[in-house]
Amino acid sequence: MESYVLYLSELMLEWGENGQDIQQEIKELNETAIFTNAMLKAYDIYKDELFGRPAHSCSCQPKCNVRDIDEKKWEIYRDVMHAATQGKFLLVKEEEVGRLEQGTIICRAGIRSRSDIPKCRELAKQAFEALGVGPLALVSWLLAVSEAVTNVIKHAEWGEMSLIQDKASKELRLIVKDQGPGFPMKELPKMVLLSGYSTKKSLGQGFTLIMRIAQKVFLSTSSQGSVLVLVFYAEEGANVNGLLKDDAKNDHRRQVD
Repeated sequence: MESYVLYLSELMLEWGENGQDIQQEIKELNETAIFTNAMLKAYDIYKDELFGRPAHSCSCQPKCNVRDIDEKKWEIYRDVMHAATQGKFLLVKEEEVGRLEQGTIICRAGIRSRSDIPKCRELAKQAFEALGVGPLALVSWLLAVSEAVTNVIKHAEWGEMSLIQDKASKELRLIVKDQGPGFPMKELPKMVLLSGYSTKKSLGQGFTLIMRIAQKVFLSTSSQGSVLVLVFYAEEGANVNGLLKDDAKNDHRRQVD
């Protein structure tokens, strides 16, 4: 019962943030009279304190709707974080994830319990080693894998990890999908830009590590789930601190010859 009440409370806050007509949304829930009346009463008492202004008030022109406002806000978040990270972090739409999934799947695993964390890490380790990733890069890349997979266990019911090799772009892309509640948009800039920033709903320190380790990070997120994509450059993995593996050197010489 307590968790359901919390869920209804979070719904009201979400409607308020989106500028929706909260009273109308409550009525359209088709809940029992007890819940409906309680929510309406709570809204009437706390509307000024929690929501700032009536949910249906809008200074925009009549043609401006919630979807338009959300789209513009999303684009601002995307552009600011992309610029502030010098192109390292980019928010993407769900339909844009497909291009990031192009390439050869090296390994794939489901994520449902804590026991899957070491399994995913070991699969990724075997794949990285087979591709010639050097020991220094291997350690840090596996740390990023662990953090991304752990986030699914903490905040979602289940997920999936895939490691993709894109020979055309010489990228290795770790793609972690989940069916969680998504990342809160208002927290994202702090998570991305502030070192060690943490909230109960965020990756916290883990996200800081991921941002530090991966060459690029892409994120698609909604209330239906998220897709986190970590990009590693294959050549950089084999050439950490200028120490190129012998087999990679020989490979290069054969191509030159």
